[in-house]
Amino acid sequence: MVKIIIAILLLIVWLQPAIGNDVRIRGEAKVQAITENTALITFPLSWEHSWRESESWDAVYLFVKYRRVGVNEPWHHAYLKEDGHRVTGGGNVPAMEFLPVKTENINLLRMDVIYAGNYQPTQMTSKQEVAGVFLFRRTPGNGNLNIPRVSLEWDFKQGDLNLYYDVTVEDIRQGKVEVSVQAVEMVYVPNGPYYLGDRICPYSFVSEECNSAFYVNTDDEVKVHIMGVTADRGVLNRWVVPDLYPMGYTGFYTMKYEVSQEQYVNFLNRITYTDQKKRIGNDLDNLAPGQFAFGKKDVPNYRNGIILQERFRTHDTAVIFGFDLNGNDPINSDADGKSVACNYLTPDDVRAYCDWAGLRPHSEMEYEKGCRQRNPAIGANDRSFAWGTPNFASLQAWNISTVKNDNAEDEEVLIANAANTGRMNGPKVHNLGPVRCGAFATETSDIYKAGASKWGIMEMTGNLAEIYYNARQGKNFNGEVFGDGNIWSSVASWRTDTVVHVYGIFDVGQGNYTVIASKSLPMQTINKKGNRMTTIVRQSKSGYCGNYLGCRIVVDEDVTIPWPVMDWPAAKENFILKGGSFASEALGAGSSLLVGDNMAVSYRGDTVYARALPDELRYAYSGFRGGRSVPMKSILTGKIEGQGGRNPDTALICAAQPYVITEVEPGDDTPASTVYLWEMNDEGAGWEALPNSNTQNWTLNTCLIDETLYHTYKFRRQSIASHAESYGNEVTVVVPGYVINGGNSYMEMNPYVSSVTLQTDLGIAGDVKVEWRLESKSTWHLLSNQTGVTKDIVTVNRTDLTSEIPLNDGGACKVRVTVTLGACTFEKILDLAVRVAGLACPATVTDNDGNSYAVAQQPDGRCWMMVNSKVFVNGASTGGLYTWKQIQANGDNLCPPGFAIPTKQMWDVLWRFYATQGESPCGDPATQDYVSDADPCSTGYNPGLYAPGLDNFMAAMGVPPADGNLGGWWLKDLNGWYVNISYDTTDPYFSVMSFEPDATVGNPLATEGKHPIRCYKK
Repeated sequence: MVKIIIAILLLIVWLQPAIGNDVRIRGEAKVQAITENTALITFPLSWEHSWRESESWDAVYLFVKYRRVGVNEPWHHAYLKEDGHRVTGGGNVPAMEFLPVKTENINLLRMDVIYAGNYQPTQMTSKQEVAGVFLFRRTPGNGNLNIPRVSLEWDFKQGDLNLYYDVTVEDIRQGKVEVSVQAVEMVYVPNGPYYLGDRICPYSFVSEECNSAFYVNTDDEVKVHIMGVTADRGVLNRWVVPDLYPMGYTGFYTMKYEVSQEQYVNFLNRITYTDQKKRIGNDLDNLAPGQFAFGKKDVPNYRNGIILQERFRTHDTAVIFGFDLNGNDPINSDADGKSVACNYLTPDDVRAYCDWAGLRPHSEMEYEKGCRQRNPAIGANDRSFAWGTPNFASLQAWNISTVKNDNAEDEEVLIANAANTGRMNGPKVHNLGPVRCGAFATETSDIYKAGASKWGIMEMTGNLAEIYYNARQGKNFNGEVFGDGNIWSSVASWRTDTVVHVYGIFDVGQGNYTVIASKSLPMQTINKKGNRMTTIVRQSKSGYCGNYLGCRIVVDEDVTIPWPVMDWPAAKENFILKGGSFASEALGAGSSLLVGDNMAVSYRGDTVYARALPDELRYAYSGFRGGRSVPMKSILTGKIEGQGGRNPDTALICAAQPYVITEVEPGDDTPASTVYLWEMNDEGAGWEALPNSNTQNWTLNTCLIDETLYHTYKFRRQSIASHAESYGNEVTVVVPGYVINGGNSYMEMNPYVSSVTLQTDLGIAGDVKVEWRLESKSTWHLLSNQTGVTKDIVTVNRTDLTSEIPLNDGGACKVRVTVTLGACTFEKILDLAVRVAGLACPATVTDNDGNSYAVAQQPDGRCWMMVNSKVFVNGASTGGLYTWKQIQANGDNLCPPGFAIPTKQMWDVLWRFYATQGESPCGDPATQDYVSDADPCSTGYNPGLYAPGLDNFMAAMGVPPADGNLGGWWLKDLNGWYVNISYDTTDPYFSVMSFEPDATVGNPLATEGKHPIRCYKK
């Protein structure tokens, strides 16, 4: 018997532990060929503080580099399969999900020369390749993860190595190819609207009117506005941002931390020597092992500890970089600052790293979105930092008392601070440099103490100033194009509408001919082989020459050709620094309480990166983080319905009588794979998220019954799966309410009335109980208790109050109205002011000359004469009109006994009462209270009295509508006599009231003028 043993060779690959503060690939990775073009890469993954919430979560971005063993060639990017990736860990690992992310590979970038025109043109093709995958929790949860086995399927027949070498399954099985797996911790910022700017920081984005922040609710083309140094100067500038520029509305992944020195070294050690020279600050050709890559060669600079570790004999072979921040042997120890954020980086470094990783840079809008709440009710109106408040605690000193475990993997900044005070590295104190990524976070810290944004992104304020594409000069940045893993090729897309002119003259002989005019065009594009590309346009023309002497043929045509567009503009003017850094200056010497606006989220003072900085120089305080956007897909949502089965439904909703909205038809948004977010729209005020609403069905047990007879609410459910979301149908609920005393909380029983009326209206039949008590006592007295009513009118009489208040006396009371609707009970307490009762008005009054006048009580409670006084002066009749001198000489004697001339204040009170009965200013049909010293309708008068209040006033004062222009009544004031110009009754709609000053009534013309007198009972 022959035993056949089939051996599967497992290749142990080189894999540095890295990348990300909380994510590590520990142990060995293995590669196993499973088909003729597919290999399985497996490795263990540890992940501290993994979490997922309803709107956002963290993730690990995984991508792979590979090369042939023993061959002096660069590392290439491995393109993964779209599916087949898996996690193995048993019951200790929660359900996880992979999201493959793609980049477009265009065949033209693989060529040195491409041909265009009608003669044998190069056909342009493209293919979507999986540049990496995101790994994250499928459902909400948090905690440390130790995943024994992560498996990625790799299509080794794809990739740039295949430009000149065909990788085979035997290469994989015989260990001729090595791989390097990279892991970067990311945070997902969900799609949705947000507010951009704050109207405080210089050059902040603002609304078109400059009265609020700018509301971003689209990623399409949009016109944006910025203010100047202060908002009171209005909009400084405005421009259109193209639709390809990332406005931040679409959800995106971003690095949880700024790129660390370990991540950057991992990048340096996997690129060519030529590219390494471009990506460090010092001259690599003249750098010796042990010397530093940035700043001064012989010492660490601003805590950048990256050194040249090893150089090889072959000068064009890539060198190896390492770490030596503490300056002690051995190098690359845990105390050499590997996790310190990497400074001295430039926009070119950002573009190169993101291209190499299959990511992209971020826009300044995405930076703000990462620091803002999604879809808040209002925008920011104060300068704020990443954690959402204007308060912070900066790094006070750099010594053993404030920094724990200096340079180590667990370096921690120790700063005591109050609640809602964010912690960050800055402003500059000792010019020391950045701290470890995540150095402020602990096991128990909240977003303030950790210095994190709402989404859990770290160090968005302080530590390093981060490089982003700005929205002005960098507006042509294309956020829909991602790196392909090959940094020596250009990040470009191809337009097919570029037109070039081709011209050529040819002499041909008799017979058939074909001539070809050509034109060579050098392109700015670098291809995947590292060569600059050229386009040769070849335009042919064929025909027949019938002349035996020959023909002259001219090719003179416009030809449409493919042409590359540089999607990631390279000029430094396209970039902006955001968030401030350890080097940001304090507002005062030695200040630790205030920093300049340049650390605030919305500051745009440095809108252009390095305005005056030569290209070859680097900032000691600049770094970056990369990411990529993820367009959202729709998900089929289940149908929801109110418990009454009707839409709209009518229901009472309170704690004692809850209301349930349930899913009645299922969709794809099952609880196992979906996060739910319920929202409510109150009377059209806009949708607001309901707290703690991650549930398939929603129970409303908060009281929604208020002093509105029929209050309309709408509810909807948002279903959020991994990178897919949708809103379902809406449920409308009309909640019957109640109105007590017209919504007012004050009643008054004035001196001239013996009762007040209290009315309660109910949306449905219910019970109304009315009680009262003296304000100074606690005992309530029953006034009324009605059941099963929709309207309750209670008259409160003075006689009802005699148990506490003597008849016709005054006092301060409380009235309690208890409304019961179904199982819901509500209580409202009103103030009742009882005034001392006044005397009743006589029907008439007679003056000393025998003239009789009708008297009536007006709304101010006073007894007014209904006609003008006709009292004689010096025994003679004046016809009811008096001069200023007569008024000054006789005063109240021109009224009947016991009556007096009213004051300006008395007229004003009466006038204002009738003004509340008129229409609103400028003829608006709504009735509202209106008396103003301003002139809303540009009439030249103030204040105004409008119909029907005008008619009511005239009737109450006994003025016939056809009296014409009455001129005015005399009145008195503390400073003397005035004339009150009342109204012109020839205008039936509008009248005005004004009070003449002393200077007017004292002049000769005024003193000779005559006006009537209307008197009131003292």
